[in-house]
Order: sequence, then structure tokens, then C-alpha cells
Amino acid sequence: DGTMTNSAAVSACEKGQKWEMALDLLGEMQEHAVVLSTITYSAAISACEKGQQWERALGLLGEMRQQRIAPGTITYSAAVSACEKGQKWEMALDLLGEMQEHAVVLSTITYSAAISACEKGQQWERALGLLGEMRQQRIAPGTITYSAAVSALEKGRSEERRGGKECRSRWSP
Repeated sequence: DGTMTNSAAVSACEKGQKWEMALDLLGEMQEHAVVLSTITYSAAISACEKGQQWERALGLLGEMRQQRIAPGTITYSAAVSACEKGQKWEMALDLLGEMQEHAVVLSTITYSAAISACEKGQQWERALGLLGEMRQQRIAPGTITYSAAVSALEKGRSEERRGGKECRSRWSP
């Protein structure tokens, strides 16, 4: 199947961190009227995430919507991670909200990327809020999740020492 082969090629570009090549392949596929799938787009978005191309990743997500191709957990996780790498915590949280709105399953990976985005944006309260949300939804945090939350809390404490907001180490379950 040509679609499967092309998806595999885009995925190989993603693994080789060749985001430009992944986008070129995607363009060629569109020129030849190859039907693109969630898998193909997810691989291209992930390639953009690895190449720190958050704007292109979000552009592909928008293209998926226009094509009426439903993004899944992996697609959104890659897009949230791209926002995290681009230090766009607000966009990462918008994507989480979109996932919930469209009943897309949130994963530990998705939450970890969003918490890390909040940490990088010095949004410790939001980071801890997301950790609490994970607990409520019975999604098990991983080592990366806790590391990002601890780092966000440390940044919050540093801010407190400089006279910023009060930083508490507890969050609601």
C-alpha cells in the first residue's frame, strides 16, 4: 500500500530528525493526490517537534483539521511537545483543552510535555494544576512528569525569594 510506504518514509525522516525532508515528502504526497493519514501527519508533526519547528507543527495540525483528518493522542502529544520546545506554554495548554473538547485521550506523555512547557514558561501553578488533573483522571505521572513539576516548583520558589508570588508546595488532588 502506497500510503503505508509513504507514512513509513515520513516516519524515517522524523526518526532521523530531518524535518525539512519530512515536509518535502508530505508536499510530494499531496501533489500526487496520495491520501494522507493521521499516522503520516503525526510523523511529520513529530519531525517538526524534533527540529524545534513549533510553528510548522501547528500548521500541520491546522492542515489536518482542514482535511478533516482527526488528530489522535500521538499527534497532539507531538504538537504539545513542539510547543514546549518553542516555549509556548499557552499554546500547549490550548492543545490540551482541544484534546478534552474532542474527547481525545490524554496520556502521560501529553501531560508531561504540557507540564514541561509550563515549567519553561515559569508557570509553576499551572504545572502543579496539571499534575493534580492527572491524578484526578487517574493518569500515572512518570519520572519526566515529576521532574518537570519539581523544576517548575523550584523556579516558583526562586521567584518567591525574589519577592514574587507566594509559592506553595501543595496542590489539590
